[in-house]
Amino acid sequence: MSTTIATYGSRIRRLAAALAAAAALGAGAQQAQAMTDAEYRAWQVERALHPSPAQLERERAGKVYIYDGLTEADIERILEEAFDRVDAMMFVRVQVEDPDTGELVALDDGC
Repeated sequence: MSTTIATYGSRIRRLAAALAAAAALGAGAQQAQAMTDAEYRAWQVERALHPSPAQLERERAGKVYIYDGLTEADIERILEEAFDRVDAMMFVRVQVEDPDTGELVALDDGC
């Protein structure tokens, strides 16, 4: 009987750990959603220009990061400063300045 209790206790602890990890990931996603567009763009530019060792390892393994909603100026800067890593980058919904209004609008890139 004590073996059964120990087995269930171990399973419960693993389940609790998995649920805690999932909750932490969910909290991180909610936190990211709370960013303004400008903060999110700044975070992406920072990520592109100053990658973590883990990010560089993923890039060496062939992973691509999709940068979403950056401005033309952001992308030009990234291409100038991090051109050696451009194979690991994809840019979608690029923000361009509308010549009539001066407002930023997303290009329809079909993605």
